[in-house]
Amino acid sequence: FLTLVNLLEKTNRKNLLIFIVVSFLTTTQGFVSPLFFVYIGLLTFFLGFYFLTHFHWKTFLKVLSIGLITIAINAYWFLPLLYFTKTNATDYVSAYNNQQSTQGFIDKSRKYGTLDHVALLRGFYVESADISDTGKFFSIFGDMNTHLEDPTVKAIGYGSFVLVVVGVGICLWNWKRYTHLAIVAGWLFTFTFMAASTSPFRELSELVQRIPVFRQAFRVAFTKFSISLSFFYAICFGIACYYLFWLITRPFKGQARQFMNYTWVGLVTVALVFYAFPVFQGNFLYSRTKITIPSGYF
Repeated sequence: FLTLVNLLEKTNRKNLLIFIVVSFLTTTQGFVSPLFFVYIGLLTFFLGFYFLTHFHWKTFLKVLSIGLITIAINAYWFLPLLYFTKTNATDYVSAYNNQQSTQGFIDKSRKYGTLDHVALLRGFYVESADISDTGKFFSIFGDMNTHLEDPTVKAIGYGSFVLVVVGVGICLWNWKRYTHLAIVAGWLFTFTFMAASTSPFRELSELVQRIPVFRQAFRVAFTKFSISLSFFYAICFGIACYYLFWLITRPFKGQARQFMNYTWVGLVTVALVFYAFPVFQGNFLYSRTKITIPSGYF
């Protein structure tokens, strides 16, 4: 989206080329096509609000051109998907495997669609288990789950979510900027489908789930919306921290103000590292997914 904003702010060959290259590299999301539709929705927010805040026929042509370029870049996999959806979608939806698993995935999405889970971006993956060499089941995320149950860690997590909400409010306050409007719309869009058990988002999610194709494509809300939601969490968290630092350091001048800036940035950094500390202890990837290269290769 940075390349998109740069292109909208300054339309030239360089920014257009960068946007095309980055867009082509992201076509791998077509492997999980619902991710692309989420991306298109977010892209529409940015282009739509840019057009509304820069209302002109030339703006319309620019927005239309970017939209057509995006579709053209993804056409090599998108058009076959549309053809399959039109001609064989019922086969996929009616498949025995989907009939047996879809409702289970939806129930899991609802289980973790409460505010306390969504605030921490916690999905059903935390229940993942594996079998040890002795034949016993164990939690893959055991260390991380134990860490996240610590009261101090929880306080940091929910405190960060409060800052995210504050960041959303700041964007609304500065609503005249199209980027802020797009951020708020994107946050609400992704948060709505993640918070499948929280009113009033639950009712909207259930309404959309009545569409068979959508129900099938987005049966697992976490894998489709959590990436985008974490993106908006990060942006809004950063905006809130920026304004918070500004308010705190405003009374100070010169080196004292610089010292306070470094202090607060350091405290926030330490808090975030502590919150995700198991990640830095080698738990970012599951140990059994790591492959040891045979010594014979060296």
